Amino acid sequence: MSRIVDQGNETNTDGQMGELSSPPSSVGPAYTLPSEAWLSSATLSQDGFDLVLTLDGATYRVGDYFSFQTPPNLVLETGPSLTPAMVKSLLPRAFASDYLYAGPAAGPGLGEPIGTVSLLAGTATVRRADGSTEALSRGDPIYRGDVLLTGDGSFVKIRFTDGTTFQLGKNGEAALDDFEFNEAANIGNFEASIRVGGFYYKSGKIGEVTEGSADAHTKLSTPSSIISVRGSELEGTVDSSGQTSVIHRSGILVITDQNGNNPVTLDQAGETAVVMQGSVPAFYAQAPAVVIQQIQASVQPQTGDEDVAPEEAADEAQEEQTEEEAEEEAAEENEEEGEEAAEEAVEEESEEESEEESEEEEAEEDAEGDSEEEAQEESEEEASDAEEADEDAAEESEEAVEEEVAEESGDEEASEDEAEAETEAEEEAAEEEVADESEAEADEEAAQEEEAAEDSAEDEPSDESTEESVEEAAADETSEE
Repeated sequence: MSRIVDQGNETNTDGQMGELSSPPSSVGPAYTLPSEAWLSSATLSQDGFDLVLTLDGATYRVGDYFSFQTPPNLVLETGPSLTPAMVKSLLPRAFASDYLYAGPAAGPGLGEPIGTVSLLAGTATVRRADGSTEALSRGDPIYRGDVLLTGDGSFVKIRFTDGTTFQLGKNGEAALDDFEFNEAANIGNFEASIRVGGFYYKSGKIGEVTEGSADAHTKLSTPSSIISVRGSELEGTVDSSGQTSVIHRSGILVITDQNGNNPVTLDQAGETAVVMQGSVPAFYAQAPAVVIQQIQASVQPQTGDEDVAPEEAADEAQEEQTEEEAEEEAAEENEEEGEEAAEEAVEEESEEESEEESEEEEAEEDAEGDSEEEAQEESEEEASDAEEADEDAAEESEEAVEEEVAEESGDEEASEDEAEAETEAEEEAAEEEVADESEAEADEEAAQEEEAAEDSAEDEPSDESTEESVEEAAADETSEE
């Protein structure tokens, strides 16, 4: 159930205002707003599960808005809308999750400042994430989640910690959703939701640390478009109908409708994109005169120029000085880095030379060791060869000795054989001589016996004794031989 409360009179409008519709530029469920003013200027608040919009004393209540898992878009019939993400950014309270829900939520502390007010003209206020509101002055800190609001003829310029600048013109409202910068880790990110008003943006170091990345480091959301930024400078405006115009100054810009579709790329100075009511982004090679006039009128203050100009000039001078100092620091850092790199290179060369020398020494030592080992091995091999040679020589000598011994033994055996043969021959000869002598003696004895027989015939007894004596003598001689 949705209701409008006007000057204390409550009127049911279920048939008129509660009807869901799907305008050309929206995705998913949507709630139609009665006019442009409710889109660009109504104050948002929460009451239970209802979203409450207040404008000039009138109240528009979107019943059960926060009961949806994904709340509906708040749209105009012409197309522009406040998405749930933009409602989350503009609602004066902190959220504990990505989804909106009913009931009070304890907001976190403000945390560390992400920037400061570097320039201010007219009146500007900030609504903190906890819902508190403060008037801004030059030099005031700015925190993540702050919502900037400018009055008629006013503008405020914010300088972030990395040097990024964001400027909001008259009658504007913009939420600084997120900012993160860590130069050492090459992290840079900025997100803002621009509900209405003229704006100017220029990347600081977040455009440098993410240089070369295909992803945008900055995203600016409006009721009709999403502007993705890579290392860029741009200016633009969102009028009360939600129409968005953007002029490219440097870097790369990708402009889509509010749902991220139908992209148009701007990468040349002066190129322009206009996202009109209920249409896709239109591309212009050069900004139409009417767009230039609208941006100039919305970004720059129209009152008190004589007071603002010197401050702006001073701020620009300070920016230039800061940039020069940053460039000098960068140059010094580069020089120091160059010197350090040179020193490191020299040290590396020295280390490499030392390593080479060490390697050469080790190689020489290894070579010497190898030589010594080789010499020792060669010496051992020579000694082994000598031993083998000595052993071979000893073996040959032993063999020679054995051969000589064998030869000598053979000679001795031969000599012994010859001596034995000679001895045998001599013995045979001696035996033959003895036999001959025996035969001779036998012959003599036979002759003597014959003679004795003849004598025995004469003297038998005498002869017989004589024969016996002769036989005994012969027997004695034979036994002696």
